[in-house]
Amino acid sequence: MFYNCKITSENGMYIAQFPDMPNVLTYGDNYEEAIAMARDALDAVLTTEIEDGHKVPAPKYRGGVPIAVFPDTEKFLQKNKTRYAGELAFA
Repeated sequence: MFYNCKITSENGMYIAQFPDMPNVLTYGDNYEEAIAMARDALDAVLTTEIEDGHKVPAPKYRGGVPIAVFPDTEKFLQKNKTRYAGELAFA
């Protein structure tokens, strides 16, 4: 499972954000660090959203950089899909 991330450069930092997950925003001092931080932030938010019973949108944005969800997090999402079947959507 992938969510695509927009990376922009601003004031010497690289800002990473996910159009499909607007509550995920992070940065790095360089491009590679921004990608690593984006993956960590995405996983943390996905896990928290599911644990708290919130809706997790399906990945739809196709621009930017695809960021893979950690395998353990993807398993957790799939395992909990039935518990929140009315709210969750997966690609």
